[in-house]
Amino acid sequence: ERYGLETWFKIGDMDFATHIYRTLMLRGKMRLSEVTDMIAKRLGIRHRIVPMTDDRVRTVVVTECGHMSFQEYFVEKRGEVRVKSVIYEGAEEAEPCSEVIPSIMDSRAVIIAPSNPILSIGPILALRGVREALRKTRAVRVGVTPIIGGRAVKGPADRLMRDLGIEPTAASVARLYSDILDLFIIDEVDASMAGEASKYVPRCIVTNTLMQTRQDRVRLATYILTAINEVR
Repeated sequence: ERYGLETWFKIGDMDFATHIYRTLMLRGKMRLSEVTDMIAKRLGIRHRIVPMTDDRVRTVVVTECGHMSFQEYFVEKRGEVRVKSVIYEGAEEAEPCSEVIPSIMDSRAVIIAPSNPILSIGPILALRGVREALRKTRAVRVGVTPIIGGRAVKGPADRLMRDLGIEPTAASVARLYSDILDLFIIDEVDASMAGEASKYVPRCIVTNTLMQTRQDRVRLATYILTAINEVR
């Protein structure tokens, strides 16, 4: 602030260090997938993490106040400005990382996590070849609702969907994923909506999807794996 610069993007020391490290590596001509793999290994993460692309793709939120980056919309404005549209800038030209399509095609199951369907999952599905791969794969394709009782568990998904003319319900999320899911999981709060959601996906099941503790996360993961085995 004393330097007269903007200070709305407040992050912790670990996040700040990671951003600096990643930027230095990218400026050194490393690919994002290489940097991601290096960071994961240094943090002791055993599982393989692959970004959707090594190319530049930028989520632009078109609001009543003008065009904004995702960070400006979500952090600076706290998702409180009205959204007119969302643009995935560069998605049509970008190529998926080399592991993305083979991973989709060769996996036993693909799980779409309960993230924002417009701002988090949308950019991935907009990338060339990803949605088509999800349509063609023989993997069991599972989605978990990010909307419970008409509200987002975290973040601005419900407000954003409403601004874009999409009713913020679990059934609406099922409709957005209707061509790429075999199974959709909704929360028990929305059990009465299972019939409507089933109009868009072959099968809809109900359970407690709210993850507040590690035990909750383990419980839901076990439930999903059991459901996948039943589908297969």
